[in-house]
Amino acid sequence: MFLPFETSFSMWFAAMPRYEWLPAPPARAESGPVDECLVGTAPADSVSWAVVFRGIEWSAYPVWHAQANPAWEIVAQNRRDEADETTQERARHARQVTSR
Repeated sequence: MFLPFETSFSMWFAAMPRYEWLPAPPARAESGPVDECLVGTAPADSVSWAVVFRGIEWSAYPVWHAQANPAWEIVAQNRRDEADETTQERARHARQVTSR
């Protein structure tokens, strides 16, 4: 099949870093006698979170490209010329039949 555009297809791959929110390890602070009594009584929403790198995911991106076919205009012009010749030939035959 002859088309006006030549198409090409390729796949591009990109590395996408993957991160995840995880609870941060508790900070090691010097504890005093009052802090030792409060161990385990911290509210649940006071947990600190840290962003942790979990790896890389590869993503594929399809890329389509259309490029003009340089021979298409030549073929299209040849088809138009043939159609014009056919139209003229039919008109000439129609005049010959009606003139008799």
